[in-house]
Amino acid sequence: MDGHKATYESLRRANPLIDVDSEVQLDVDTARLFVTAVPESKAADKRLRLAKSSVAEAMGTARKAFYGDTLVAVRQNSSTGSPYVKAAYPLPEIPKENAS
Repeated sequence: MDGHKATYESLRRANPLIDVDSEVQLDVDTARLFVTAVPESKAADKRLRLAKSSVAEAMGTARKAFYGDTLVAVRQNSSTGSPYVKAAYPLPEIPKENAS
C-alpha cells in the first residue's frame, strides 16, 4: 500500500457498490493510521489555506510572487471568476527562521 492518489482511486473503482449490510474489522495499524491522519489532514488543510490567504493578500492583483529571485507562487484564473493562488514548482527551499 502507498499514499499515491492513483492507488486510492483504483481501490475506489474496484469496489463501486456499497453493501449496506456489510461490516469490516480493521486491524490496529490501519485504524490508528486513519484516526490520526484525519485530524492531521484537517490541520494541514487549514495551514495551507492560511498560507494561501497570506500570499493572496500580499499579491493583491499581481500575477507572480517571488522570494528574492525565486518564484514561489502564481495567481491563476478559475472557472468561478475568482483567481486562486497556486504554488510554483519545484518549490524553493526557504531558510528556517533560526537558520544562521
